[in-house]
Amino acid sequence: MRKRLTAICIMSALAGTSAQAAGLIYSNPGVAISKSYSFEKLTDGDLLISFVGSTAGYKSYLGVVVNGVDLGLSLSNKVARGTTWNYGWVEAGSSISFYLDVTNTGETYFSNSSLNSDGLNHLYADAYNGGNRIGGKWFARIQYAAIGFEDMQGGGDNDYDDARFIAQEVGFIEYDPALEPAAWAMMIAGFGLVGGAARRRKRPA
Repeated sequence: MRKRLTAICIMSALAGTSAQAAGLIYSNPGVAISKSYSFEKLTDGDLLISFVGSTAGYKSYLGVVVNGVDLGLSLSNKVARGTTWNYGWVEAGSSISFYLDVTNTGETYFSNSSLNSDGLNHLYADAYNGGNRIGGKWFARIQYAAIGFEDMQGGGDNDYDDARFIAQEVGFIEYDPALEPAAWAMMIAGFGLVGGAARRRKRPA
């Protein structure tokens, strides 16, 4: 009986870890993502981004833009998993975008696919809720935006696993870049209103 209980506990722990890690890896490799993404800081505080994995042969660096200001390149896809970079204090509601600078080819791929030289989306995004270790580092149970890049011109193998990161307390929406700019601008504005309402609910009475 004791052995059986031990086995059940181990299986439950493994299942919990798997569930908590959901969102870190694109679940439909080989299938291109046509959507683009818009990101926003959900709370006031430091913008912390961590490297979580890569299967790429190419070396690349993550770039971050906040409210139109390019904060430059930082984390590469060759550092240790769990390595975290602090981009400094960012106000809640700030617009965030990402890009990947690929050293070997000189190409740069943006979270806004309309900026990419091949016109294709090179980014995957999903929600990640923490609660497990990555590269030996514990990540708390808070909201993260998990992102993964495809680093080859023309879409490559569409696994979005060439450089993967998580951004702490960052939310996102996806939109169709083929829509008229005014249409998706309204969607993004709506996202900001929802975020603002959530922040107001958190304020103490």
